[in-house]
Amino acid sequence: TSLQDALNNWKEKNNGEDYANAKLVKLLGQIPPIEKLESQVLNALVECEHLSLSSNRITNMVDLDMPKLRILSLSRNMIKKIVGLDGVRNTLQELWISYNKIDSLSGLNRLENLEVLYIANNDVTKAVELEKLAELTELKSILLKENPF
Repeated sequence: TSLQDALNNWKEKNNGEDYANAKLVKLLGQIPPIEKLESQVLNALVECEHLSLSSNRITNMVDLDMPKLRILSLSRNMIKKIVGLDGVRNTLQELWISYNKIDSLSGLNRLENLEVLYIANNDVTKAVELEKLAELTELKSILLKENPF
């Protein structure tokens, strides 16, 4: 399923609500799954505060510029690298990214207001990666279990 098709299906299931104005957009477990994210499509969700793209087959993150995004759920995908979060660095408070293939915590250090990080069941093999979280002064909750370090 393309991201645009998934949003069109969401609109249909939500009585024609315009997804650009929705605060909560859940596109989890699409059949067939979403495999590719597109910045232009995601960044049209200008009012979105909580975006769930969990349980798909997404392999790469893209540059996000969503001015109200507070919660981003990308768990249970195939993501290898954390990128594209500079555009939400001031607003993102929760990042749920467990059950992926991430081996580095690079890309998180600029998230000024991140309070919750769920990154369990990934491929982080070096404990030194945890030092990259030192700049996250607002971090209150972190879940790192089942990483091989």
